[in-house]
Amino acid sequence: FSIQQRVHVAEAGTCGCCESPNQYDIFDETNGTRLMLAEERSSAWTRCCCAPGHSLIVDVHAVDPSGAKLYQAMTLERLGCCMDKPCLGFCACAGPCADGAVLHAGAVAGDAGSLPEAQIIGKCAQSTVLSGSLCTPTVVVMARGEEEIGTITGPFMFGGCTELCCDTSFKLDDGRAVITKQKPSSLSDVMREMATDSDRFKMEFRDKSLDPAAKANLIGSMLLLDYMFFERDVDMCAYGAGGALKITLCNCYCCGLICPCTCKFGGKGEEEGDGDQHEELVEDE
Repeated sequence: FSIQQRVHVAEAGTCGCCESPNQYDIFDETNGTRLMLAEERSSAWTRCCCAPGHSLIVDVHAVDPSGAKLYQAMTLERLGCCMDKPCLGFCACAGPCADGAVLHAGAVAGDAGSLPEAQIIGKCAQSTVLSGSLCTPTVVVMARGEEEIGTITGPFMFGGCTELCCDTSFKLDDGRAVITKQKPSSLSDVMREMATDSDRFKMEFRDKSLDPAAKANLIGSMLLLDYMFFERDVDMCAYGAGGALKITLCNCYCCGLICPCTCKFGGKGEEEGDGDQHEELVEDE
């Protein structure tokens, strides 16, 4: 599959201040046929205050080649931060601090955290420090009965300016399946990557023994990985205090924390500002 996140003009124009629900088009990689459309459902309040760690529902619809919806294939439920998991995004010491999602078959009504469990077909959960996940992002993919399908492992460094020149791969058990955050392939892709958090992914199922339920769980895991690691607004460059230009070279993963490796250029430092204020006081005297 090829997965393309849609660009929202209002979100891009406000550098993420006007956070919009995500939408993803899922295509057949071989012929480019649109197969599914994934649409986020979440409240504006949680998106504004907690994104990208907010609670949400993602409705995944089967579509015809023109993009018209046919039926809802599955529902992804993610319980995020704010009131539900206030420590999400910090050190993933144990379950309440770790990210995760539940995948339901078909359409399920309700809000994240309150959906019935009758249609669950799988889960994915971030590995914690107690389980040995330290410097590599790790997500465990499980079937309905919590039997382990496999473990997705990503790189220590990702995001930032590395997204312009490097693919970022997350592998299920050393290659049974591979989820790749793809680098830009054209100038327009570069501009989109720099100005928005719209991403493009490729999913490969290399293990022919994976059944449809396992593949559906891996699609759900890909959506979770995007929210966990690639939904940071103005992740490459931004203006900080004093007008300094801050460039994020890459992000590093450590015990659940995402630690940006940045450098700053220009701007007016605090010491310089204090000196100017002191000179004005002397002149007044």
